[in-house]
Amino acid sequence: MNKVTIDFETYCEADIGNEGAWKYSLHPSLDVLCLAYAINDGEVKIWRQYEGDELPYDLFDAIEDGYQIQAWNVSFEYSIWENWCLKHSWPEIPLNSWFDIMSKAAAHSLPLGLMNACNALDLPDEFHKQEYGAEVLKKFSIPQKDGKRVLPHLIPVSAKNLYKYCMMDVVSE
Repeated sequence: MNKVTIDFETYCEADIGNEGAWKYSLHPSLDVLCLAYAINDGEVKIWRQYEGDELPYDLFDAIEDGYQIQAWNVSFEYSIWENWCLKHSWPEIPLNSWFDIMSKAAAHSLPLGLMNACNALDLPDEFHKQEYGAEVLKKFSIPQKDGKRVLPHLIPVSAKNLYKYCMMDVVSE
C-alpha cells in the first residue's frame, strides 16, 4: 500500500493539553510552522511556511492518488489538516485514508509515546526524538512569557532545529 507519513509543528495560544486536538485546531491563533513528510518511506521532506517554500505538490499528488496518510496520534494531524490546511486550499483527504501509527504500536503492546516506543524497540539514536525539541517548541509553538510570538525565520539557528525535530518525528514514525 502506498503511504505518506506526516508530522506538523504549529503555533497556537490555546493549550492543546486543556483543549484537545480538535478545539486547538479551531483556535483563531493556530498557525502551521512546518510539515514534514515522507512518501513511501522515501526521503523526508519539509514544507516551511515562513521560509517561502513552494507548496508540497508531490504530497498533494499522493493524496489525489489515494495514498494512505499516517501519523503518530493521527488525531492531531487530521485536525490541523481539516481546520487549517483546507482553509488554505490544500486538498481534502478522505477520512478512510488516515491511519494512526500509535494505534499500531498499541496493538503490539508498545508504549504510546513516540520516544518511548523507539526506546522499547531499541532503535538507534537517530530514530529518537531530539532533546532540543522541547526547547524549540517552547520558543515557536506557544506565546512567550511577555505574550508575544516568535517566528522561526527571525531566529534561523533555532528554526533549523525546529525543522530537524519535525523531520526526525517522521523518521521515527
